Amino acid sequence: MIKIDDVIVSDEVLEKKFVCDINSCLGQCCVKGDAGAPLEKEDIKKLKKNYKHIKPYMTKKGIDEVEKKGLYVRGSDGDLETPIINGKECAYAFFDENGIALCSIQKSYDEKKINWEKPISCGLYPLRIKKYKTAMSERGAIVTISKEAIPSVQNTSKQIEFKSIEAKLAEPGVLLIDYKTVEPANYDTSKFSLSEVGAILTEPVSIEAPQYDFSKFIVKKMDE
Repeated sequence: MIKIDDVIVSDEVLEKKFVCDINSCLGQCCVKGDAGAPLEKEDIKKLKKNYKHIKPYMTKKGIDEVEKKGLYVRGSDGDLETPIINGKECAYAFFDENGIALCSIQKSYDEKKINWEKPISCGLYPLRIKKYKTAMSERGAIVTISKEAIPSVQNTSKQIEFKSIEAKLAEPGVLLIDYKTVEPANYDTSKFSLSEVGAILTEPVSIEAPQYDFSKFIVKKMDE
């Protein structure tokens, strides 16, 4: 992991190579995965405002899913996401004559029906941004390669493989190590007593002055 300010970036973002080749993957970013595209609160406002213009480009299954679950849902982790159909494609996806999955939101933008392109999270695929709240109440994010990224994509003569990483932050207040409670020491103070103020608690010992023998010392005058 690499920390940049309040953002934690997966090493794989720097190490793995990715290229968007829609003719090879057939728009798997709209289909692959067990969760919808992450949405910001601003995306929700735009969905509500522009849904009537987006709806004509959606499939019947997609419309039914939205009418059943709503314009957006909350994922297992509590984040806002687009609904998905039977655990697969996004409710806002449709397929062209070549079987390529496309976005009805982007289509309505391209047709100048709305002035909002698809959510930024769709354009970032296979990068996935996850926001966390730390114990200091600061907002941070983890950027990783999505675990549902395309298993393999043909890029010229080379095959690019992706794999997921697992990155988790503990919730505020969670203990990361086990600890043992140390019981207070049990002292027997029944035989302790308090002395009176001014009492001498130790017996003084007299130290006699040292006795020196000066009989062999000779004192001379300074001029001798």
